[in-house]
Amino acid sequence: MEFFHGGVMNATNLKRVCLEQAEAVIILANRTAKDPDTEDGGNILRVISIKNYCGNIRIILQILSYQNKRFLFNIPNWDQMQDEAICINELRLGFLAQSCLAPGFPALLSNMFYMVSAGEGVRLFVILICLFEMKIQ
Repeated sequence: MEFFHGGVMNATNLKRVCLEQAEAVIILANRTAKDPDTEDGGNILRVISIKNYCGNIRIILQILSYQNKRFLFNIPNWDQMQDEAICINELRLGFLAQSCLAPGFPALLSNMFYMVSAGEGVRLFVILICLFEMKIQ
C-alpha cells in the first residue's frame, strides 16, 4: 500500500497517483465534522474533480446527510449502476426498522459481516461502524 500527499482538486496529483489505472476511488467523510453539509459539499466537489479527470472510474462515496444524495445525480459521468453513495445514518435507521420487523435480523447481519476463515483463522470482514450500538433515548 502506498500513501500520497496531495488533493484531488489538482490534476497533477491525479496523474501522479495513476488514477486512470485504479479500479475505484473511495471517499470517506469526516464523521466528526461540525457541519455535515459542508463536509458533504467538499466531498461532492472531490467527486466532480475525479469524474472530470477520469469519467469512467467507479466512486464509492460516504456522505453524512442523506439529503445531499440528490446533488450526485447532476454530476457529469455519475453512473447510478456503477457509483455508490453510502449514508451511514440511512443504514442505521434501515437496520433498526428491519430489526423491528424481523427479530434476529441484527444477529444475522453481524454474523455475515464478521466471518472467520476456518483454514487460516484470518478475519475476512469486520465492520466496525457500530451499527447495532444505537442508544435509544
